[in-house]
This record gives sequence, structure tokens and C-alpha cells, in this order.
Amino acid sequence: MTSGRRARATLALAAVTLAGGSLAADEPTNPEGLLQAPEPIEDAVRSRFGAAVGIRSLSVNPGSAEIEVQDPTLPANLDLYPFEDGVLGPPEPVQAGRNKRQLEARLFPFADVDVRLIPRLLADACRRAETDDARVISVVIERTESDQSYGIWGWPLMRFTVNGPRGGASVEYGLQGKHKRTTRW
Repeated sequence: MTSGRRARATLALAAVTLAGGSLAADEPTNPEGLLQAPEPIEDAVRSRFGAAVGIRSLSVNPGSAEIEVQDPTLPANLDLYPFEDGVLGPPEPVQAGRNKRQLEARLFPFADVDVRLIPRLLADACRRAETDDARVISVVIERTESDQSYGIWGWPLMRFTVNGPRGGASVEYGLQGKHKRTTRW
């Protein structure tokens, strides 16, 4: 390291320390984490399963994610894979039920999901929540039940959960990013 770089690094460290911060490894440098940069999730899923794998849901939080994947070798089985520190963890069995038709109706190809839309929609979701200091705390991508009495499943949606100190909202988008509905509380 040159003396110029060393001096700049020392100044940066001093500035962080004087501001009351720390450089601890467990403190996120970006509080939105995977919501701002979800591409590692996509890379890990495609690397392990390929793009055509069927999923039931993908949940993305700032520091972690979870994906429910249809087992390609045993299609009646569904497994939950946690995603932390840039890696898909070991599978955990999910009770998918014995109704194979219902399971198939809830699945959709991972290839249909464009995780790069998530960071592009964060500001829009916060605006639609109409609450002060709004921030997205999670995004869930899954099919919703469109008719509960008949068990009919609709198109997959991206559901952004937005919280603020005085309220929040669930903001839903189609997989192409078109706004569908906002429910505020």
C-alpha cells in the first residue's frame, strides 16, 4: 500500500470513528442489502437448479432470503433453501400437502422472476405507502389465491411490505413490474 493510500485509509477510519461509527463486520454497510442488490440470489438459484426450476415462493429481506423449490428429482417434494452470506443453505422439507394439483397450480418457473426489478421498485413502493419515513422491509414473490372457495391460484405477484413509524402498506406488482394494488394500514 502506498503512503498516499495509507493516509486516505487512515483518514477514512478516523472519520468513521469520530462520527460514532465502527467498522465491525456484523454491521451492514447498506441497510437495504439484498433488496438493493438481489442478483446473488438469482445467481445461486440458477447455479444450483437452473432457470427452469419450479418455485412456490421467494422471500427477500435486507440480510437474507428464502426460496421454496420443487425438488427436480422428486416433483411431489418442496424444499426451503435459506440464502445467507451469498450462499444457498441446505434444504429443509416443506409440507406441500398431498394434493398434487394444488401444488402444481402454485408453482411457477424461476425463469419468470426478474429479481433486478426489486431495487427499481423500492422507491415506488415507498411512495405508494403514503407514510413518513417509509422503507421496504421485505419482498415476497408468490402466487396468490384468487378464489378461495375453489382454490384457484392467480398470477405470481411481487408483494413489497413497507413500514414507517406511522403506518405501512402492502404494495403488489406483477412480475413485469406493473403496479396491481396497494393496501395501507
